[in-house]
Amino acid sequence: MYNRDNNDEMLFLITPGTSDATVNSCGLTQNHAYVVLGVIQLSNGVKLVKMRNPWGIERYTCDYSDDSELWTQDLKREAGATAETNNDGLFFMTIDAYKEQGLATLVSFDTDGWYNDYFLMLDDNTGENGSWSWCGETCTRHEITISSAVAQEVYVTAFTWEKRSYPEECQKTNKVHSIYMVDDFTVYTFKDGARQMSVIDFEAGESKSFIVEWDWAREDVTPDWSVTAWAELGQVSVSHNDDIETDSLPFTPRRDPYDGSSGDNSNTYDGTYLPAPEIGAIDEMQIHLNDFVMDFDIQSQPGYCGFRLREDYDEVLGQFKSVAAHNCYGYGVNLTLYMLPADWDRIEKSFYVKDNGGKVMYENHMTECNNENNFRTCKFYLSPSNPRMGLLMDKGSYGLMTYAAQWVLEQTQ
Repeated sequence: MYNRDNNDEMLFLITPGTSDATVNSCGLTQNHAYVVLGVIQLSNGVKLVKMRNPWGIERYTCDYSDDSELWTQDLKREAGATAETNNDGLFFMTIDAYKEQGLATLVSFDTDGWYNDYFLMLDDNTGENGSWSWCGETCTRHEITISSAVAQEVYVTAFTWEKRSYPEECQKTNKVHSIYMVDDFTVYTFKDGARQMSVIDFEAGESKSFIVEWDWAREDVTPDWSVTAWAELGQVSVSHNDDIETDSLPFTPRRDPYDGSSGDNSNTYDGTYLPAPEIGAIDEMQIHLNDFVMDFDIQSQPGYCGFRLREDYDEVLGQFKSVAAHNCYGYGVNLTLYMLPADWDRIEKSFYVKDNGGKVMYENHMTECNNENNFRTCKFYLSPSNPRMGLLMDKGSYGLMTYAAQWVLEQTQ
């Protein structure tokens, strides 16, 4: 853990359990992922792990929690802990508690400069041809080939939709999906989400065959899947053995939001809006969202434009609040949100802030919304004069939204 922390790779603690509505005796949410921010050894010899709950709240109550009597002011200064209790999602736990209360530690490698390839199949209707006992004849079987141009370690992962992608009424029991390498005796099984295999050694120019089996026979399941390969030293390729071409999803290359550039102006905003929703009485939910959006700190570097998007859980509302904002005078931001249509329909999309005179200061400006490859793709424009927007999402929709943001030069007359 110390080595990973020093390498600037992201670490996550996964807690056991089947529902994130439950907590353990120390207040850790179960079936949840916490971000590991660092490791500290105090002058008294105690080793601490600095943690963050992505929900922006904390309930941890055991040794070295915010209210723990084990803290002294000197120890707090050593650890960089705040002097007072602050329910901001940041907390400390001992390394022993970390090992006892966690199920697994996941490492998110810094893959800048790595090589990767994938095979993706959307709406898999190739038929029932499974064979293995853990899935059976009603499952769907595919054979994939992965090749490496150089001798290196390759990381292979199978993906399908997470359990949280489905409404509760559709979360029916299924058999297990599986992936394994031909002529190897280790079979990796899973029911939803992703399953990464142990790292695999490839020789230069070597190809290996892999079998995946999927349970698409049950009702209300979305038969989308992929297999990916990542490697650090050289090119890798992933292909289907039946010469089936891979599908693809919308992709926007990553940009540095602090570089001050305008991006590609070939898709500049044309100045038209979809009709804005009728503004009614401001209720408690709207007030909470307004305050969240208005108080949001963009935290850009001095002299540069900044754009940020953030989601936080509101315990009072029992809702997740999402805000997007920028602080650039000469540029706007085209923001594209991707999510499943059913989740988009469950989101409160109207947002506005009025001044004391009743004039609308900020509101959501959605320019278009389309269905693409099983996704709802909705575009918003954040102009220099309307640089903030907000969304309210129920808990079932949280985590299903991805986005792409593009700077555009504001056209002035």
